[in-house]
Amino acid sequence: MADALKRDPSLLNWVGRFSGVLLVLGILGFFIGRLVRRRRFLRKLVASRLEPEELKRQMDAGEPVFIVDLRHPLELLPDPFTLPGALHFSPETLTKRVHEIPRDRDIILYCTCPSEATAAKTAMTLHKLGIDRVRPLRGGYDEWKRLGYPLDAIEPVMPLVQVMPATS
Repeated sequence: MADALKRDPSLLNWVGRFSGVLLVLGILGFFIGRLVRRRRFLRKLVASRLEPEELKRQMDAGEPVFIVDLRHPLELLPDPFTLPGALHFSPETLTKRVHEIPRDRDIILYCTCPSEATAAKTAMTLHKLGIDRVRPLRGGYDEWKRLGYPLDAIEPVMPLVQVMPATS
């Protein structure tokens, strides 16, 4: 290589450009790969949405499921109910406690968002953390309730209110 550079110094310029092109192609390939994997997962997520009727059947049959209520605490004030056996977590808390999530059963996520947006976003986060058996509940809490399926009452959540002392 050294002899070739002595004979033609412009070869070094060509090698520099070629390596720059390879670097740009590598970066583009990385991002395109991530985009393809994300789209593939989103299609899988849409296909894996669980119908409320199927969840009810699983629960009636005694199949083990891990149900997570992702609703905001303020949503629980006017409607203090949850699906039977569901645990209430914020999406942030759930991802921080990922080590407590069982890996041997389906993880059912539900919210009251249009198109299960919070459940889908949380499912993507859990998937990145290595949990694959995540299924958003189609229609979420509202669809479960509309179908007249059983609900468990929960203790009313009282938001933390700080009272300022009166000053005179």
